Amino acid sequence: MKDYNKCSLYYIEEDVEKEKKYMESVINYIEYYNYRSRSCKYSFYILMIIKMVSLGIIPVLELAQTNGSWAVRIGMVSFFGLLCEALQEAFRLKEKWILYRNTYNILTSEQRQYAVKKGKYKGSSEDFQKFVENVEEIIGDEARKWDKAVKKKGTNN
Repeated sequence: MKDYNKCSLYYIEEDVEKEKKYMESVINYIEYYNYRSRSCKYSFYILMIIKMVSLGIIPVLELAQTNGSWAVRIGMVSFFGLLCEALQEAFRLKEKWILYRNTYNILTSEQRQYAVKKGKYKGSSEDFQKFVENVEEIIGDEARKWDKAVKKKGTNN
């Protein structure tokens, strides 16, 4: 009987270790999506501000122009505005920001529900397995949404 208890205890410790390692990977996913969301958000806002300022200053430069010497300056400012717009479109910063933020929120909610055993994890004997399946589905869903968005736009980002 003692051997069975030791064996049983080993399996419990092994399961706890697996759960701990998986929870660490979930935390890493959450941190990743939070970081990516913030970086896309800030990049989007920076490019948007540069674009708005550069395009907004063109009429001022046009009015200040007394002779043809300002044409190059106006052209450069126009170029920066268009460059910012092209970068926003090429990198899809707003779409990525929203997608990453949604995935972050869903993963965080899933983790909290599992930690406090609420919602779909209330009283189930297969809680951890269900949690793993749900997390993997969330991450896979994010990839499918991104793939769909790329195909919809017709680009290969």
